[in-house]
Amino acid sequence: MDPLNREYFTFLEVGNFQAKKRLIQELKKYAKKTGREIAVSANSYALGTPRGGGYWSKGLQFAELLDFFTFETRYTAVEDTNLVDFPRNKWLAWEKLANAATGAPAVILLDATSAAEIASEILHPYKNYLAILCAEAYANRGAFVNWYMRVWGKDSDWKGCTEIYSFVLKHPQLYKGMINTPVAILYLYGEGMRNKSDSYLGLAQALAESNIPFEVVFDGDGFYINESLTLEKLTPYDLIFIPSVLNITENQENLIKEYVNLGGKAVVFDPQALGFEQDEGELHFGKGIFIFTHDIANEYFHTYNDELRQRIYETVEDNVPIPLYVEKMDRKIVAYPYYQPDEKRVVIHLVNYDHIKWNDKVVPRTNVRIRIKKPGFNLSTVYVISPDFKENLTINPSINEDYVDLIIPELKIYDVIVITAETYNLSFTKLEKPKKGYLYIFDRETVPTFFGNTIIIGEITVEAEVHSNETGINKVEFYVDDVSKSIDSEAPYNWTWDEFTVGRHKIKVVAYDNRGNKAEDEMDVIILNLWGIR
Repeated sequence: MDPLNREYFTFLEVGNFQAKKRLIQELKKYAKKTGREIAVSANSYALGTPRGGGYWSKGLQFAELLDFFTFETRYTAVEDTNLVDFPRNKWLAWEKLANAATGAPAVILLDATSAAEIASEILHPYKNYLAILCAEAYANRGAFVNWYMRVWGKDSDWKGCTEIYSFVLKHPQLYKGMINTPVAILYLYGEGMRNKSDSYLGLAQALAESNIPFEVVFDGDGFYINESLTLEKLTPYDLIFIPSVLNITENQENLIKEYVNLGGKAVVFDPQALGFEQDEGELHFGKGIFIFTHDIANEYFHTYNDELRQRIYETVEDNVPIPLYVEKMDRKIVAYPYYQPDEKRVVIHLVNYDHIKWNDKVVPRTNVRIRIKKPGFNLSTVYVISPDFKENLTINPSINEDYVDLIIPELKIYDVIVITAETYNLSFTKLEKPKKGYLYIFDRETVPTFFGNTIIIGEITVEAEVHSNETGINKVEFYVDDVSKSIDSEAPYNWTWDEFTVGRHKIKVVAYDNRGNKAEDEMDVIILNLWGIR
């Protein structure tokens, strides 16, 4: 770059950062002084990873000042196409990076140019295209926001996302947990990542498409973002990929070497920057190993050559046990597994990227075979739940000493596999009264309603039917719109709802056994009670 231009870009970047940093700090100071709480977010296009001329005046350098990122993005490796074809068009790398940088889920949306292109194509459907991106975001501990342009766009383009939104709101318990994996990417946001972010993007995509679960460990260089890397952040992982170590700090270099010295394994794309003369191959270092290779991840991001992904997969396979395997995924099925230790449950989100763009068709996959490392509890049930079908599907697992084998009958766009422990669920809990789709007049069931709504006039006795295998029932709690109304500790479990109430509401019953396990059922109702207690 021309020295004058470089100086100018540096001035823009640093000046822009310092001004916004001061503004955010003053806003937070004022909010605290006045007893208020504010959340600060930023729309940083693709997190600033496409850095023109090596510089970009907005991006990850603001991570420490933000509560979360809300940002437009697109698949930046294909520069002349806004709406890139699947299965290549995956955004998971940006979603995981934003989460690692702020410690909070990322909110992601189409860049404005792509959104306008979708809105202007009246005859071309995008329902499934957008639904895949939406499913990916939520499966990846993020959220997906749609542009909605009533003047230009078609309502039908967003209906796939609407179904997923409803599913997420109905099953929030499926969207938490930890990734139990021996693999991590160490993203050091310093001078080296100005032009090396594509290495991270290609590496993250290659690992995900190989169905290798991984975490991202994020650290700054002490200028834009404080340096906070510790050995304790590295040692939970047996294998760490380091996309760039160019111009890293002395402390970061020492920690990487100490991690390997204690028995860890580190894959490094530019070993000379760490002071090693060796270009490729393995170097035993203390109790661990450095694995040196040229930057195949950057090459993969720009070429999408599957042989490069396979080399990354083999690097992992040769060095650590892989906890997850999906048969014949062809880069078109990605599994996102989460372990929920408190609930003794494993949740696996499956996203199907097998999509034909010209007619917006998804190719369903049948008999998807998955092998996952056996969790540290005795399995009770395995079932599949999805916005693509109404009823849960029970799966019969095949269990051996170390792994659990599953066959998923069909994957359209988005399935969630739930593996539960023996003691997790109460055997049976449901709302016995009111019944779905009936009219109740002053606590008396009359006739089925025409459109299947549950309609209540006057008071109603809400009744729950609860059974437990061995532990016994501790209590049953009744809710209206998630507000607790009554607790019943003895059978029969019921509560009389006799409040002045008009409109649509949600009744929920939650049963607890004597081990603290719980199960619930809920129902939407329309009620008119002008005679109840005010």
